Amino acid sequence: GAGAEAVCAQVRCPVLVISGSMDVCQDPRRGPRLAELTGGRSVVIEGGGHLVQAASVKVNLLIREFLAGLDEN
Repeated sequence: GAGAEAVCAQVRCPVLVISGSMDVCQDPRRGPRLAELTGGRSVVIEGGGHLVQAASVKVNLLIREFLAGLDEN
C-alpha cells in the first residue's frame, strides 16, 4: 500500500531484487515493483521458485556482479 511505497521511496542504498518466475508464495510482480519503487535492479530467474537463492548458482553470480558494480561507482 501507500505506506510501503513511502518507505521504499526513502531507500538511498543500491538495491538488487532477485525473484523466481515460478514463486507460488509471492505475486511475481512484487519483486520488479519493489525494484521500481527503490530505484533498484530487478532480476527474475526463469523457472525459479520462492527460495530461488537455494536452488540457483546464478543468484550468487548476480550478487557478485552487483557488488562489483558498487566498487566502480
